[in-house]
Amino acid sequence: MKEKINKTIRLKDVAERAGVGVGTASRVLNNHPSVSQQKRRKVLKVMEEMGYRPNAIARSLKTNYTKTIGIIIMDITNPFYSNLLKGLQDFACKNDYSIILADLAWNANKLLSTIKTMQDKKVDGFIYLGSHVKDKEIRWFTERQKPVVFISTAVLITDQSLRNKFIDIGINNEQASYDAVKYLINLGHKDIAIISGIKGDMNSSVPRMKGYQRAMKEAGVAINEEWIAYGKHTFKSGYQAMLKFINKKKRPTGVFAICDLMAIGAAKAALDYGLRIPEDMTIMGFDGIDNAEYFNPSISTIVQPRYEMGQKGMELMLRMVEGEINHGYEVILDYRLVERESSRSI
Repeated sequence: MKEKINKTIRLKDVAERAGVGVGTASRVLNNHPSVSQQKRRKVLKVMEEMGYRPNAIARSLKTNYTKTIGIIIMDITNPFYSNLLKGLQDFACKNDYSIILADLAWNANKLLSTIKTMQDKKVDGFIYLGSHVKDKEIRWFTERQKPVVFISTAVLITDQSLRNKFIDIGINNEQASYDAVKYLINLGHKDIAIISGIKGDMNSSVPRMKGYQRAMKEAGVAINEEWIAYGKHTFKSGYQAMLKFINKKKRPTGVFAICDLMAIGAAKAALDYGLRIPEDMTIMGFDGIDNAEYFNPSISTIVQPRYEMGQKGMELMLRMVEGEINHGYEVILDYRLVERESSRSI
């Protein structure tokens, strides 16, 4: 049973109660291998009984570690990130680490200043959930001499010397997009439109567009340029894109949106216009957010393992912080295609 604490318990008090020197108690606290298991258990038991909690700031000054990870996110309002952040948070908490979270609110110009602010707070590493990074942004992270993990972020690297300085976690976006469009083709659809990200943006939109083009080409299906729409990853962009398709002389029978938010927006526009889904039009999304499952009709989609991404990202981050990993590499996770009410064969 823990003692009722009426005063601040010092490490010296713990050492006296355990019958060891302050140096030994300190080495137990820092998990030093020179302390025997018997003494370690004894000191830890006394710490528990006395309710001793080390001063995190004081420890960080001595060890240069704060057990804090900085997470920078491009848009915290996007539901895609909810399960991903939960995976990060759960794994960090389980291992007695804290996180500092910063939202860029789609303002990439804030990235460098945010990195510097987190460095001032002495985070042990950086995790970035963004749209994309090029050599310049990668250097902003890696020159801090801290571990770096990119999750679901398009890495556009030209300087290969940077390749081993960070870990990159995601899925094969091109193949997943190919599978989504191939699924529509196998349902009998040939007139397939795509709602992509902002034209010219070098993010996940690029490989997903490539997957669409490859599937259409392999099937011998011509791409109608009038059935290509671009926009932000939002409900509104999907809604506006669908209005564009509906007002064409010939409408597509299938629509592939590169994110679920746009797929839901597109579905709402079709329903508002009086079309039936999937009887009049099939809609396919990408990401696997909860909104897509609970929309009426539920949206067929590519499900990304977002919680697993977060868990794996934090696991690898902590292994780098603790010296188990000293080089970067790419981690590709599995995805799955989920068929729901928004699709049917023709």
